[in-house]
Amino acid sequence: MNLLNAKDVFEFSVTIEKNGEKFYRKIAQKFTDPAIRDLFVFLADEEVKHAALFQKMTDQFTPSQLAQIYPDDYLQYLKAYVDHQIFTNARLEKDVEHINRPETALEFGIWRELDTILYYQEIKKYMPAQQLDQVDKIIAEERKHFLRLIELKKQY
Repeated sequence: MNLLNAKDVFEFSVTIEKNGEKFYRKIAQKFTDPAIRDLFVFLADEEVKHAALFQKMTDQFTPSQLAQIYPDDYLQYLKAYVDHQIFTNARLEKDVEHINRPETALEFGIWRELDTILYYQEIKKYMPAQQLDQVDKIIAEERKHFLRLIELKKQY
């Protein structure tokens, strides 16, 4: 068994949100259309709030509260999911480079929001009970982001 603790999970979440902010700000800079630019600036600002909340959750635990045992490959699964599926620095520049149309930016944002929701649903199984309400609130906000992206995409 690998030792994975809640702190690792929260730190993955902080990374997801910080990288999401970078992506959304870079996309906002690429477009002059106020609807696109304003939505991506809003999304970037939301990611900052989410990262701060996950960091606060991490800081609330003592080391003894954080240690939990997970199946052998679970930590590897979470790391791989974050590294390859959501927002990572390695993919950020490459992905942004290929986004030149509003539809492409919106579609990419839609999939990143869905991937983030899936990740947060996955980690809820192993989170301390006192943190579930906060994570549920973030998931609800991510769903709203998804819907805003979908609605704006309909205009293009």
